[in-house]
Amino acid sequence: MATGRLGVGETLEALNAAVGPGSPVWFKETHARHLRVRDFLAPRSALQARFRDGQVPECVFRAVSCLQGPGVAPVLRCAPTPAGLSLQLQRPAVFEHVLGALASYATPAKPASPGPRVVLHCPALRCNSGTLRLSQLRAVLVADHLVRVLRAHGNFGWNGPLPRRAPRPKH
Repeated sequence: MATGRLGVGETLEALNAAVGPGSPVWFKETHARHLRVRDFLAPRSALQARFRDGQVPECVFRAVSCLQGPGVAPVLRCAPTPAGLSLQLQRPAVFEHVLGALASYATPAKPASPGPRVVLHCPALRCNSGTLRLSQLRAVLVADHLVRVLRAHGNFGWNGPLPRRAPRPKH
């Protein structure tokens, strides 16, 4: 399993590297209906453009199935489907990893540049990691991904709960 924080960007990078040189073919699945069976998809049309005969070589299947690296989530299975190449993560292992290192997802990093700063309010980070529900875990992961995207574009982002306001003194 990967060490450190797991990231969507790192996993997508590794998936596209496993397919070989060329434009990216993988994307993160976001539709609830499809998330039941896959986490990432390489659409059939993109694979047909990449591989002349439209057949994904066996070495690519093996490389994707054994994917590892810093920030890369562990793979459960990779299989061809009518939509393209479908990949499902080892979700229990991913959730266990994130819950075990929840503080690293909530800790602000030092700003890389003096540019604009963005605060993403993630109320799920207020609760105890032992009581975190699946829907809250997804909010933590999405907030973490958004912060990484903001940082990649030169903004400083922090994902954490906003400080609670101190009660106003009564006059």
